[in-house]
Amino acid sequence: MAISSLGVGSGLDLNSLVEGLLNAERLPVETRLDKKEFKLQSELSAFGALSSAVSELQTALNPLKDLTEGRTGVSSDSSVISVSVDETSTVGSYSVTADQLAQSHSLASGSYANVTDVVGEGTLSFTIDGTTTDITIDSSNSTLEGIRDAINAEDIDVNAVIVNDGSGYRLLLTSEKSGIANAMDISVTGDTDLNDTDNAGLSALSYTTGAMSMTQTVAAQDAQIMVNGLTITSSTNSFEDSLPGVTLEVKETSADPVSVDVALDIGKAKTAFNTFISAYNKLIEGLDQLSAFNAETGQASVLTGDSLVRGIKSNIRNELISGFGAEGSSIQSFVDLGIKTGADGKLSMDSEIFDAAIDGDFEGVIAFANTAGESLDSLTETYLGTDGTIKARQDSVQAGIEDIADQRIALEDRLARLESGLVKKYGALDTLLAGLQSTSNFISSQLATLDFSSSSKK
Repeated sequence: MAISSLGVGSGLDLNSLVEGLLNAERLPVETRLDKKEFKLQSELSAFGALSSAVSELQTALNPLKDLTEGRTGVSSDSSVISVSVDETSTVGSYSVTADQLAQSHSLASGSYANVTDVVGEGTLSFTIDGTTTDITIDSSNSTLEGIRDAINAEDIDVNAVIVNDGSGYRLLLTSEKSGIANAMDISVTGDTDLNDTDNAGLSALSYTTGAMSMTQTVAAQDAQIMVNGLTITSSTNSFEDSLPGVTLEVKETSADPVSVDVALDIGKAKTAFNTFISAYNKLIEGLDQLSAFNAETGQASVLTGDSLVRGIKSNIRNELISGFGAEGSSIQSFVDLGIKTGADGKLSMDSEIFDAAIDGDFEGVIAFANTAGESLDSLTETYLGTDGTIKARQDSVQAGIEDIADQRIALEDRLARLESGLVKKYGALDTLLAGLQSTSNFISSQLATLDFSSSSKK
């Protein structure tokens, strides 16, 4: 802005004059830059929307690329038997009866007055599933709680706790694994009864065939089911691969058979293709909006006539008519799956044709999905990658916006120099006019003192 004292000497509004001259220089340039920046910002936003739409399509291709020949497993009563399957499972139906659940072996000692009571010394030998582990019991751990801690310190899949049953303290041993094979067999050597006729010593903790000093509270038991009349057992309540690729989880027993059905996962395949169709149609809508032209109003969209928009639409459409099927498969194109392009350029699926394709050549459908997904993904990457065409256009537009910012800075610098020159120029004029005004005022005052009336009388 011009200095505030400009025009004081002459009385002229030189500040307004300078401001007017500066605005005359500024406004045309700013108007041009504003208009250009608005256009570039609109293009940048449009390319962002375009990138987002293509990215959504690329994301929707993942289910196609990763589609496998899946299976579904359904139980008619999952509260009794639940089922899970993998791709190796054989399609079929099975009648399953849950006869019994697996149980973990549990033993209880006799009653003791205190947890610090001495039981005895010697060696406790635990044999579980054919493996024997010896635990030394001596004066350092011969009490009830000492023996508990010694057992828990060993990695033998046995949990030892002391419980109070109301009449005294008892050592309760439970196998951490269920099933008959994990039953506990406990023998004792080097035992002494400490001359206590009421205490059987360490032998009170034995549990061997024919000499069962401990009380069995829960018998070890395998789970048992019947599949289509065939009895099958398991040490746990989980039956893995009794049926190929099928895991049955028994939750409770039931005299009524449960129907287990293993089928092709048609729903997963259909969902994958529908996800792609939805994303593709959304992309087409976005491309149409970005490149639309209203003939009535003559109004063009941001990217009307843009070659990138035309190229994306054309290239993806051409890709859709390519052959992606495996050799010898009846599925060679999207049309073979009942997926067609309508007059509006969008895709739709004929479910009956799709289901028939699944029934007739499921492997072919999977192969087609994988190949088509990979091919379309590669195409979208040419637009979205760090060296992609959309990124290149965004970078170009962004560079234009940054250039406008530089031009604004340059404009302000030029206007500052112009202002300085104008202030200097009009400051000199103001001084000159002030001097002339002062001279004029002096002359006027001198003339006013002359007596022209006296001179005229003579």
